[in-house]
Amino acid sequence: MKKLFIFLCFTLLFCGCAEEQSTEIAGEVTVLIETLDETVLNETIKFPNDSSAYDVTLQAAEKKGVEIVFEGTEKTAFLTKAQGLANGDFGDMSGWLYEVNGEAAMVGCGQYAVQDKDIIRWYYVEDFMAIQ
Repeated sequence: MKKLFIFLCFTLLFCGCAEEQSTEIAGEVTVLIETLDETVLNETIKFPNDSSAYDVTLQAAEKKGVEIVFEGTEKTAFLTKAQGLANGDFGDMSGWLYEVNGEAAMVGCGQYAVQDKDIIRWYYVEDFMAIQ
């Protein structure tokens, strides 16, 4: 019985430590979502370690009540709709893109690990081919 008690104490101790680490704040990130004519989200949030652009976008949108829709999940996710504006609404070449700190993102939003002070900007384009 004494061994069982010791085992349970260690289990609770280690479970508690693991929970604290997973919610440790890694920094702050700003998430912007811009339609063709307005900014519908401009929110700075704190994020835990191992967060992606996908994670912080969901968190910021939920916090401010902004409607967003992703297809895919986590690593394969891509934004398809925000505040009623969907991919393809202005033709086959229109849709949502994102950038990090003013630079075009080179990986999917679920693969980009956010860093402290990043600015994640989602913006809608009418023609992907016209992007310079």
